[in-house]
Amino acid sequence: NATRAACDAVLDAWYPGIEGGAAVAATLFGDVSPAGRTPVTFYRATADLPPLADTGMYPNASSGSRGATYRFFEGAPLYPFGHGLSYTTFAYSSLSLDAASHSACDAVGVTVTVTNT
Repeated sequence: NATRAACDAVLDAWYPGIEGGAAVAATLFGDVSPAGRTPVTFYRATADLPPLADTGMYPNASSGSRGATYRFFEGAPLYPFGHGLSYTTFAYSSLSLDAASHSACDAVGVTVTVTNT
C-alpha cells in the first residue's frame, strides 16, 4: 500500500528472460508503449489470504472451505487478477458467440475485433 501511495507507476518484470533488461530499458526510455495485466491477485494484507490449509478451489459448506482462489475473495484487493493499464485506448466490435445458448459447463467460442483507437 505504501508503494502504491508513493509512486505514479509500478513496473514489475517477473521472469523477464534474457531480453528482460532491454525490455525494461525500452519501457523506461519511452521507446515502447507498455501494457500488461497482473497474472495473480495482490491482496492488501496477508490477513486477506485464504488459510494455507484450505486447498479447496470452490466453496464447500461440508468442509468449511470458502474457496481458495481470488474468485471467491469478498474484500477489495490491492490489484485484482487482470489489473493493468495501457497508454492507448481500445474499441471492441463485432462480438459474436459460436452458439445462441450454452450449458453451464460448455466451452464458449467468442470472436471479437479489438482496435487501438
